[in-house]
Amino acid sequence: MECEFCQALLVEVFESNESDEAAKTDPIQVFGLDHSTDTDALLRAAQEIDQDDAAVDNQAPLQRLPRPPDYTGELPRFFRFGNRYQILEKVGEGGMGRVYKALDLELDRPVALKTIRPEKGKSREVLERFKQELILARKITHKNVIRIYDLGESDGMKFFTMELIEGENLRETLQKRKKIPVKECLSLMTQILSGLGEAHRQGVVHRDLKPQNIMVDQEDVVRIMDFGIARTADSATMTGTGEMMGTPDYISPEQVKGDTADAKSDLYACGVILFELLTGETPFKGDTPIAKIVARLQVKPPSPRDKNSEIPGYLERIVLKCLEVDPELRYQNAEEVLQDLEREQVDRSLWLRLRKSVAHHKAWVATACLAASLGIGYAYYSSLPSPLVAADVAVTSIAVLPFSNVTNSEEWAWMVNGIPELLVTDISQFRSLRAVTTNRIDQILEDLGKAGQSRFDEGTVRVIAEMAASDLALHGKFVESGGQLRIEMTLVDLGTGVSTPLRVDGSTSELFPLVDALTEKVTAAANVDLLQEAIRPLTEVSTDSIRAFRTYHDALGAMHSGGHQLAIPLLEEALELDPTFAMAYARLAEAHFYLGNDAAAQQAVREAEKRAETSALPLIERYEINAIAARIDDDPERAVRNYQELAKLYPDEPQVQLSLASSLETMGQIDEAIEKYRHVIELSPKFGEATLGLGRMLVLSGQSEAAIPALHHALESGDFEKDLEALGMIHSILGVAHRTLSDYESAISELQKSLSYRRAAENDRGVTATYTNLAGIYATLGRVQEARELLQEGLAIAKSTDNSTMESFALVNLGEVNQGAGDLREALANYSESLEIEWERGEHTELADRLNVIGSVYSQLGRYADATVYLEQARLHIEKANDPAARGYNLLMTARIHQAKGNYESAIEAFLSAIPLLRDTGQLPEVAGANEQLAEIYLQQGRDEDARAAVEQSLATNEQLRVPIRLAETKIHEALYQVAMGQTSAAEDTVSKAEKLLAELDGGRVLILLQLAKGKIQHELGSPDSSMKAFEAARDLARESGYLLLEQRARLELSRSMMESGDSARVDAELTDIIKVSKRRRLRPLEAEACLLLAETYLRSSDSARAEAMIGRAVSLASEFGGARLLGAAKRLRAQLEQELAGGEEL
Repeated sequence: MECEFCQALLVEVFESNESDEAAKTDPIQVFGLDHSTDTDALLRAAQEIDQDDAAVDNQAPLQRLPRPPDYTGELPRFFRFGNRYQILEKVGEGGMGRVYKALDLELDRPVALKTIRPEKGKSREVLERFKQELILARKITHKNVIRIYDLGESDGMKFFTMELIEGENLRETLQKRKKIPVKECLSLMTQILSGLGEAHRQGVVHRDLKPQNIMVDQEDVVRIMDFGIARTADSATMTGTGEMMGTPDYISPEQVKGDTADAKSDLYACGVILFELLTGETPFKGDTPIAKIVARLQVKPPSPRDKNSEIPGYLERIVLKCLEVDPELRYQNAEEVLQDLEREQVDRSLWLRLRKSVAHHKAWVATACLAASLGIGYAYYSSLPSPLVAADVAVTSIAVLPFSNVTNSEEWAWMVNGIPELLVTDISQFRSLRAVTTNRIDQILEDLGKAGQSRFDEGTVRVIAEMAASDLALHGKFVESGGQLRIEMTLVDLGTGVSTPLRVDGSTSELFPLVDALTEKVTAAANVDLLQEAIRPLTEVSTDSIRAFRTYHDALGAMHSGGHQLAIPLLEEALELDPTFAMAYARLAEAHFYLGNDAAAQQAVREAEKRAETSALPLIERYEINAIAARIDDDPERAVRNYQELAKLYPDEPQVQLSLASSLETMGQIDEAIEKYRHVIELSPKFGEATLGLGRMLVLSGQSEAAIPALHHALESGDFEKDLEALGMIHSILGVAHRTLSDYESAISELQKSLSYRRAAENDRGVTATYTNLAGIYATLGRVQEARELLQEGLAIAKSTDNSTMESFALVNLGEVNQGAGDLREALANYSESLEIEWERGEHTELADRLNVIGSVYSQLGRYADATVYLEQARLHIEKANDPAARGYNLLMTARIHQAKGNYESAIEAFLSAIPLLRDTGQLPEVAGANEQLAEIYLQQGRDEDARAAVEQSLATNEQLRVPIRLAETKIHEALYQVAMGQTSAAEDTVSKAEKLLAELDGGRVLILLQLAKGKIQHELGSPDSSMKAFEAARDLARESGYLLLEQRARLELSRSMMESGDSARVDAELTDIIKVSKRRRLRPLEAEACLLLAETYLRSSDSARAEAMIGRAVSLASEFGGARLLGAAKRLRAQLEQELAGGEEL
């Protein structure tokens, strides 16, 4: 006996069996009025009847128009219904009742009036549900939802009234235009989703959304109609006659199954409608409504872009996400769809599908029963995506070894590893059988010294299986003769020791069916319960082209040996042979990405994702595609999630664990990455790539001394002997390691080796990275022009390959070189251009870095308000990224602004907070700089011993770094301290040492400091001409570069020297201007010092009043910021003033 649900599938859906003539009176067309109708004439006629009735009312009781003798519920024209509505014309008729255009006599407005068929309203329960749905629908107040006005009954006839819309529905639009331009579709769908979103928030679900139910008025405003009206008069799923709710083309899979429809069901219908608007056809075809219903359960929807190439990729992905069979993989609400439409990007459902397949075993038994009752058969279920292992399912692992080529023909040599790869792909569909990856088997063979072997004795097979932690091992041989292929295998059960021989024969042209037969024999021998599995033929989960697979296999071999450039044409050839080959697209994306071809990588991975969404790939391949996409999209969190799930499934698989470690590295989780790399090395001690990763992480964590032996071990492993790209990377990391240890000679040597390998490999990304690292060393050594040239060349490569990541990297490093050389405006341009790129990428760590360095440049330019804005913005991203390095640098820059403004206590607090963060993240030059700035503040505060200690800390740090330019800067600060302490002779010696360190170096800002120090020493030695010359040089250098604070400092010191020469007018003008600049920028220490020096000038010219005023101003300012040294100088000057005043009185 057929179940009620199965019977329902055999019944025509609501109104689906009406004739063309009947369709013209579809009640859904109630608002799509015939434009030939003279609406105004009808309204005038109705008003005239109304006026006549009113006149009669004054004389006699109202007489209604009589009903025709054959009255069957249809209301005649001009009939007054319910004593309120004047019937103008019938505009539609359907399964629920009739629809009329009417005039509301009380409110004097046209309305749509819908009457309910008597047979539909006999059940009290039905009427209550109907009434409740209308009450809910009336709650919806939105410009894109039709308004329901009234609900009532007249002469036993149920009715309701609605807003009347002049326009046409989308079905009429599609009949006229076939398909709609993308821009117009977006406008329509945005309005539909806005209306749906409001309805769903009010708890109302449409359940029969289709083009006929969507009106567009003459102002192109969308109105959604019939929220549950035709359906709520019946049960949640079926109509009273056993009809299924919904229309075949637009009904959701859950409605087909008889499940409760919710908001996600409406979003499914939206996906169908959007598909139809864009392409002119619905996604699922069938000769009957039943065929259409079954199609959405059996097959994936076709690609909209295959039918209309003008559809953007993101819009296609939105459509396909709406059309997911599983509601959990769909958008969860209308707002999510609107957000993706607005940002033109989709959070793809592939990750959700993967997670769900891991967590749940599909309830396929009920579905299979349904399929059987419909006569669809088991193949119907087999076309659904395969499930993964449920928590309670025991998993057997199998190691598939290389097969021996008995034919000894090179033509078939590829099948030595090709057959195992095909078997692994086929087996990976099973829930209860897991194949060890071929990469893992290759690694084990290499560890055993048996790389390239394909014949194994029983003992070796057991050792390999034990190392792979597998329960079963499969090895065998194949022979080809006259176009016929024989494959003989032995399946070894490691637990029982039983060996089972297996064999298949067939044509070489039927390799894939042969592998399917092999898989079936293996699973039978392994006692796998096929009734608990959902397996597809190999051609559906891989490729149906042997040539494509063979070419793909060759490409994989090239990639494994480091030949990504060689792999690209092979993969392109494979895709020409089979354009649906998802993994070929994924590997092509990977190869392009490795070589820095970002645009090509993006294009290829989008194709891979599209194929993955619409094909039955094994789970591991789905994870791989999603992880590759995550890396290319610069979404390390998504990559980590994928590899973490895979790592749970393959805990002893080094390649999977390596991928997880690499993703953790990209996330910046250094300690976790180091732990994973070490785990990989434990699993496979000779795994060179893991050793390389470990060395790389040790360098980043500041453990360069430990990293260097690990990196040399990676070189000695032999894994990279012919891998030019990997060799380039290893030598690059070695260069960075030596650089962190201040062994610049070795660092340059290693980086030049890296450059040689990377150029030979045509690895543009690697070449750019090595240029940047070399440039950093040259800049550190003061070889600025060489650094600039390398970075500009790297920038040109990045731009030519459309590699925005490397372009941004080169720009920020070029900015650092220019900033260090004192070219602040060029540095700001570099940083700003890099920031524009990073805004597009949206990675918080990189955004924080760019905002920080821009803030630092604005600070040096004296634009402190701008600097503060950028640093505050940086802090927002620092918090999101939880980046201690960026936090330390941000605190350092903030401290310098506080220092310039005289907020000494805040500056000290920020410096002291920054130093441990900077030290822990390896920013030692910044640690030294922070101590130098602290020494300046302590001197101003009169804390001479603290100043001395800070200078010594800076010296110790820079001596450890052994960077000439940094050591020279600290020596200059030491000399300034010595001058303040009256140790002029010692200061002269210290500056001499600094000058020697800066010989032939482009010192930038440090040269300005050097000239300032030399000027102060010459001033103390009583050589005004020499001091003025030094201060003028400092001023000119600072002005040229844009260092505002240093320029004003040089001008102030120059004024001090000029005062000694007696040029008081010029000194007065200079100091007055410095005070003006300082006030505007709120640089209180500089202003106070300028005021005190000006007071001294006035005192020398016997202008006591003005001198007193300037001293008072200086004291007031110094008191605010705690400038004890300045207060002492002011006290001495005031005493001198008082003494001179007293002397004048005596005279």
